[in-house]
Amino acid sequence: MTVALRHDRFSAEIAPEAGAALLSFSVGGRRALRPAASPQDAARDPRAAACFACVPWFGRLFGGLDVAGRRVALAPTLPACDPVNPLHGEGWTRPWAIAARAPDRLLCRLRSDGAGPGRFPFPYEASQEIALDAQGLSIVLVLTNAGAGPMPAGLGLHPYFPRRTDTRLSFAADGLWTPHEAGGGAETPVPGGLDFARGAPLPERGVDHSFIGFSGEALIETDGLALRLKSDAPILHLYAPPGADFFCLEPVTHRPGAFGADILPPGARTRLSMRLSPVPRDKGCA
Repeated sequence: MTVALRHDRFSAEIAPEAGAALLSFSVGGRRALRPAASPQDAARDPRAAACFACVPWFGRLFGGLDVAGRRVALAPTLPACDPVNPLHGEGWTRPWAIAARAPDRLLCRLRSDGAGPGRFPFPYEASQEIALDAQGLSIVLVLTNAGAGPMPAGLGLHPYFPRRTDTRLSFAADGLWTPHEAGGGAETPVPGGLDFARGAPLPERGVDHSFIGFSGEALIETDGLALRLKSDAPILHLYAPPGADFFCLEPVTHRPGAFGADILPPGARTRLSMRLSPVPRDKGCA
């Protein structure tokens, strides 16, 4: 089952049973995100979607989850991608229930009791609202600790943008976080080759880095379309594999390889939002 949304010149399609993944987002009939070939493709592999939600963490957890000094073994989330390590939480590979629906918005919910071998061992509830309005597309993720004790928590949104010869990015950040293959990472100043503060094309080499101290706004110019991304996320992760026809610019709440620092008390919640709005090509970030 898919749900189609429309508002004025904007349209979107969502697959609630496939991680509540966004299958497409179009502006006046033009694809603003790389579209999924089909809902079935997104269900088999969420990386085929236009955008998916990372709940209750973002990134790869090498060797499992460290909680209060103890190691919790977690099963691989998507064995086709990584047969050893859990990746990007549980929400992107599980069906979500439709909680509310209108012609231009959809609210989905996900509940987990934290039970079962290899599962994230904390009860939680998550909601994802995808909406269209006069400005474009907005997504709001909310994660609530539904258990009786503290819970590590994190969120991320993973949109795929088309990459072309004209692709340019503009955004400001305070530093760069490079994840290590065995977990953790290193923080450095933003190097010249990855400094997009004044606008720059993507480098030809592969990029898989987190920009910390993200200013909250980015300009994405690609395939003849300019989009403004706004988010309350403190970190923006850029994934651009060499030779690919896409790249990902992902608002996230924590650094990959460093999940566990943000703790939710029982009943508490955390939130992440992203908005994509088309802008004239001659205008940059406000």
